[in-house]
Amino acid sequence: MTLIEAMQELLSCKMVDGKTALHAILTESDPSAKLQKITLSELAPGMLVLYIDNGRKVLYRSGKQHKTVAVCMSPLFSTTNGKDHNCGCDAVLIHVPDENDTRCEIFYIELKSDTPYGYAGQFVSTMCFLQYVKIVIQEFWDAEMLITRERYIVFHTDTQNFQPKLGKRTTRPDPKNANSPEKPDMHIVRDRMTIRCTELF
Repeated sequence: MTLIEAMQELLSCKMVDGKTALHAILTESDPSAKLQKITLSELAPGMLVLYIDNGRKVLYRSGKQHKTVAVCMSPLFSTTNGKDHNCGCDAVLIHVPDENDTRCEIFYIELKSDTPYGYAGQFVSTMCFLQYVKIVIQEFWDAEMLITRERYIVFHTDTQNFQPKLGKRTTRPDPKNANSPEKPDMHIVRDRMTIRCTELF
C-alpha cells in the first residue's frame, strides 16, 4: 500500500487525489472574507490535497439532519482553554515525488484577506495533527511516512489591490532553511485566482 492510499483509508476529511483530479478548489468558510476561493491546478499522481479546516466539524447526524456540535481537531480535546490546538489551516498539500516512495513534502496552506494575522497557531496545530497521522499510519498501516520538507504558505489579498506576486521558483529552498509557522511564504493573490501547484514547489 502506498503512503497516499494509507492516508486515504485513515482520514475522513474531504480530499482531492491528483491521480483522479487535475485541480482542487480551496474556499474560505467566512462569507465576509475578501478572499473566498483559490484553485490549485495541475495536480498530478503523488499529490493529495486535504481540506483540514472543513474537516474539523464534528457533526451530529439524525436521519437527514446534520448539525455541527463542535469545531475541533479532536472531540477528545478541550475547547474551553483558549489555546490554538483546535485550529486548522484551510488545506494541506501532500506531495510524494515518487508515488511508491515513503518520502513526502507537506505544504500547509491558509487563505487570508488583506493584512494576514493569526495563522501561526493554525499552522502549528495542523503540523501536530500530521505528526499524529504519521504515527498512526506507521503503527496500523505499516506504512512509513518520511517528511523531507515542510512549507507554510499564506495566500492573501491586498488593500491596494496590487498585482499578484506569484511565479515559478528559480531556486528550491533547502529543507534546513525552511520557513516557519510564524514566518510563512506570503503570496498576494486575487479572489478566484488559479495557481499551479508547481509554483509552490
